[in-house]
Amino acid sequence: MALLPCDVRRRIYAWCDVQTLLQSCRAVSNTDRKLVREVEEARLEGVYATFATDTARMRRFMRENSVFLTGGLALGLFSPFAPVDRSVELYVGLSRVDLLLCFLCNTEGFVEDPRQANQPPISFPNEAIRDSEVTTFRAGVVRMNIVARGDTVVKVYAYAEPKEERLYPDPLCFSWTTLVFNFVTSDYAMCAYPSMTMRGRGLFHYNRVLDASFPGGTSDHALNEYTAGGYEFDRHPSGWFPWPETRCEGGWSCPFRERGFGDGGCVRMPAASAGAGRVVRARTWVFGGVSEDVHSG
Repeated sequence: MALLPCDVRRRIYAWCDVQTLLQSCRAVSNTDRKLVREVEEARLEGVYATFATDTARMRRFMRENSVFLTGGLALGLFSPFAPVDRSVELYVGLSRVDLLLCFLCNTEGFVEDPRQANQPPISFPNEAIRDSEVTTFRAGVVRMNIVARGDTVVKVYAYAEPKEERLYPDPLCFSWTTLVFNFVTSDYAMCAYPSMTMRGRGLFHYNRVLDASFPGGTSDHALNEYTAGGYEFDRHPSGWFPWPETRCEGGWSCPFRERGFGDGGCVRMPAASAGAGRVVRARTWVFGGVSEDVHSG
């Protein structure tokens, strides 16, 4: 079946409504599955092509070295609005960061920026309930490098990884907004808060927004940039659904619910010719950012 001339999911209907729409029109066909899958694969391939001249080679390297991509490009896969920041953010274990930089410079033609930001590692709390107390920007990141090729800028973040061969997206668990709890691997993209992200909405963590470790002193400028781009923010889902019958009752978007990548609240978007991929380390978080009394009404 030929693809429709426009991206249905992005321009007309929310992603979560596409399957319902097509099934109601042609309930006995595979149109819904094929349309959504082909659009997903094409858009995900476009993310790799943003910074890789050979996407198959880049995906193979990412798979072999547990590299994953975050930031505006990952958000753009699940959001109805254009990314606020289109710089490429790659995360990799500290033991493989030099290998990644060598690959980008020698194979992809990037040039390394002499500026390099190092920060002392912040240990991850053992209990998820303490995650909301971690407010430092880029918590868990021990090194950052920048490489550029023309107008394409890639920020490489290294974290202290465990010994096991697994994908390790723990630094994302301390992000300041649920809008950036997304990542792209060699074989799929994952969104932790799809019900809000696909509507251009995100919770923000008040203490992380005001933490002095954010660039420029606070992240007020980030909130303003996202808001100017069409995004909406609140500290709790009840801000958008103020009626008693729709108030948060501990659902997947609740900031107090213990969550983890790959749980039932996530959406996973597969890439074309996807491999098995790395196993995501089973870490959980609690986003927090608001007091418990918001549930009392």
